[in-house]
Amino acid sequence: MTNVIVLTAGLGSRLIPLTNKNPKCLISFLGKSILKRQIETFNNLKIDNITVITGHLNNRIKYKEVNKIYNPLFRSTNMVYSLMCAKEFIKNTQTDLIISYGDILFEKNILSKLLESKSDISLIIDKSWKKIWKLRFENPLTDAETLIINENGFIKELGNKTNNYGKIQGQYIGLIKIDKSKLLDIVKFYENLKKDNIEDFENMYMTSFLQKLINKDWKVKPVFVNNGWLEFDTLKDLELYNSLYRQNKLKNFINL
Repeated sequence: MTNVIVLTAGLGSRLIPLTNKNPKCLISFLGKSILKRQIETFNNLKIDNITVITGHLNNRIKYKEVNKIYNPLFRSTNMVYSLMCAKEFIKNTQTDLIISYGDILFEKNILSKLLESKSDISLIIDKSWKKIWKLRFENPLTDAETLIINENGFIKELGNKTNNYGKIQGQYIGLIKIDKSKLLDIVKFYENLKKDNIEDFENMYMTSFLQKLINKDWKVKPVFVNNGWLEFDTLKDLELYNSLYRQNKLKNFINL
């Protein structure tokens, strides 16, 4: 059995006006919301213990299939803070934990690969990321972030800006698995960071948190895929994916 936390607290400002009335995770794509599609993917693999960290327009999320935990500081915090709003739940979880961003869709086989990984922390990494990034951005390097694998097959660096494609061995998609044996340790690690009064603690990005773990010799394993997912970050993304669907080309990137 596996538990899931979906991070959905953000304002989704780059998707205004759609996010004026709904959180980003409730944006409809091909007739279903992003969150509903995620729930169905989890359920297809017999995962039904799903917790959603909410914030912006919290009361709009009404799916009976999920539990909700509210981040009252959603306007001024980032994903790691949202995740740790569930730290008591995490500390008491007796199973592996999947963490998903709330603005992504992914195929069932991607989730299956993640579940099969036996590492302390596993991240889904898209090796064929440039295929879709070239459609999303005039220059993919304006958005892409570093991902460097060390000689032992673990992630050495991620989440930094670069002008060098050689430093991008794939793109982290926002889907993580933490082994049940490491859940208490990861909460303790976070709490120790808080005690250290690090800069921008409440605004910490997930990649920054993962890099801090890596710097302390945590083993973070890449689970490689080739496409099979979509990120809904901007109105342009939504327009692009709808256009690809109308042209019968969306299947080149994801099977829904």
